[in-house]
Amino acid sequence: MASGLDKSLDDMIKSKPRPQRRRRVPTAKAAVLGAGNLGAGAAVKAAARQAALPTPKAAEPTVTQAQQEARKIIVSNLPLDVSETQIKELFGTTVGKTREVNLAFNNKGQSKGIAHVTFTNKGDGFKAYKEYNGRLIDAKSPMKIELILEPVKPAPPTLASRVAPTPKVAPAAPRAATNGTASATRGAAARGRGRGGRGGRTRRAPKSAADLDQEMEEYVAAPATDAGAPAAAPAPAA
Repeated sequence: MASGLDKSLDDMIKSKPRPQRRRRVPTAKAAVLGAGNLGAGAAVKAAARQAALPTPKAAEPTVTQAQQEARKIIVSNLPLDVSETQIKELFGTTVGKTREVNLAFNNKGQSKGIAHVTFTNKGDGFKAYKEYNGRLIDAKSPMKIELILEPVKPAPPTLASRVAPTPKVAPAAPRAATNGTASATRGAAARGRGRGGRGGRTRRAPKSAADLDQEMEEYVAAPATDAGAPAAAPAPAA
């Protein structure tokens, strides 16, 4: 015991075993919610990783056929010192040949910063819209371009669709029997009945040889009379 007391405080601290620190286990909530519950450092790292991910592109609006074929545009938000010649030069050298450029002015003759541009070829208006809409002028104001859509004319109907369909021929109705035809029909029916049809005379059965002999004997045995002479009168009584 005396040996233990002789030790210095430093020796006693060194000889005493250090308690082991228990490792902190993340809770179920932290596992589900993610880095927000794991400390500020982990949250910053998670935010940095999220920012490094590419931003999904928004779906582009559907472009109609009329927009693709547009040749007229309205250019607005132009500086007041821009002239029609400058507008014509800009679009004529970068987009296509212009047919007409009209800059709008107020009652005092000052520019409104709005111009109507008509291109020669179809589709150049849409081309100018894609090229210059939203681009800054003098690094200050964005140029605004709107399309003027022309009504799409429907295709002319074909000649085949304009021709009337082939008429359907109705079946011929049965003709009524005439008097001659009806008489011939009745005569044929009568002849059919005479040949043994319903209501006609029945044919006699052929006679045998015995029947013929019997008739001959009866004929011979009968008294001979003159069929054309008158019958004899009976004799007077005595």
